[in-house]
Amino acid sequence: MADETSFPTLPTGQLPSGVVTFIFTDIVSSTAMKGKMPGETSGERDDAFHHQVKEPHEKIIKERLAVRGGKIVEGTGDGYFIAFDDPEQAVLAAVEIQERLTAAAIATPLGPLQVRVGVHSGRAKPRASSYTSSAADKAARVQSKVDGGLVYISKESYGLVDEKITSRCKPASVICLSSLQLHPFGVRRSEGERSDPSAAEPQR
Repeated sequence: MADETSFPTLPTGQLPSGVVTFIFTDIVSSTAMKGKMPGETSGERDDAFHHQVKEPHEKIIKERLAVRGGKIVEGTGDGYFIAFDDPEQAVLAAVEIQERLTAAAIATPLGPLQVRVGVHSGRAKPRASSYTSSAADKAARVQSKVDGGLVYISKESYGLVDEKITSRCKPASVICLSSLQLHPFGVRRSEGERSDPSAAEPQR
């Protein structure tokens, strides 16, 4: 599902194939946020959201993808569907997106911008400049479980990066999912309070 932000459609041959690591991102409470943006009309509020929130958020994501080698497959409303051929680079990109959003917080009427980031790896082949694989579907499910400001990675992605970059990830807010049951992996909330991730409910 494309959004109003323009991204060039990548030729199928430029998207990774084989074992692909997918990232889905989403802005927390974006609908409520848009309603509270400055402006007298819904169009003015939508424009304010786009310029004050969506664009700076997009800039952070694109900067990390340029460094880590991810490809934006498409926009998903207020988030992005991204593909990597390297799971380590994907997880590092996900962590760095959250780190940048913490270090340079984007102000919104609901407080500092919160984004959900989900990561999953599996076999996939691009078709018509996108993916229709079950691996992409599961990546979207992982993202749907995420609490704002955190990164959730599936057990499949965790298995590909375990003991390679875990020390790099542990200072960040990362949770490993096993069969979509939550298990802690270097979890830290922004206020420094640890919680039981099995009881966490995603913010909407």
